[in-house]
Amino acid sequence: RVIQHNEFERLGSSQTIKVDVRILATTNRNLEEEVRKGRFREDLYYRLSVVKILMPPLRDRPEDIAPIVEKMLQNGKFNQNSDGTLRVTRVDDGALKAMGHYDWPGNVRELSNVIERASSLAEGHEITKAQIDYVLSDLSEGEERTEKMEVDPNLPFKEAKQKIVEVFEKEYLEHLLKKNNYNLSKAAREAQVDRKHIRNLLKKYGIDTHGDEGE
Repeated sequence: RVIQHNEFERLGSSQTIKVDVRILATTNRNLEEEVRKGRFREDLYYRLSVVKILMPPLRDRPEDIAPIVEKMLQNGKFNQNSDGTLRVTRVDDGALKAMGHYDWPGNVRELSNVIERASSLAEGHEITKAQIDYVLSDLSEGEERTEKMEVDPNLPFKEAKQKIVEVFEKEYLEHLLKKNNYNLSKAAREAQVDRKHIRNLLKKYGIDTHGDEGE
């Protein structure tokens, strides 16, 4: 009635109140199909469906990822230091390419979550491909690993961040080595990290290379 006649009555009142509003409604479902299947009221659909704007899913417009991420980094409270400056200022090309190949079932909201989580792992002013790969693999593997990334708000910022970074480094290296059949040289090339640095990290976390470091 509100949509059709621009009026309503409060519960328990007989006074008719006129309204002048514009209704914007969004959905990620095919409402025409939902109407046919009896899951959405036909009369409501036709009252709402006056002007339709189709927004393609993020997976169909990967060229939009870079400017969207830039805005997120500029405006996100998660990315601000105490003095208002930005902690992370850019995302490297490898990370953008990796995001361009992801399916984004959660669209822009999922992208926002990924950027916020990856920025918490960034050691400098840049989000790297390794950090994006880790967060995306975390999403694909479910909640079991996500729970390991929980932040302890009782710790000082640097200490809490270091714990997250250590979880990331250890799990990323384990997956990286397995993916490259424990060939250290191949793993270093894929991660775009110096081979010596990877060896030091493996030693730090006690990760077994299965005796095959490769050349």
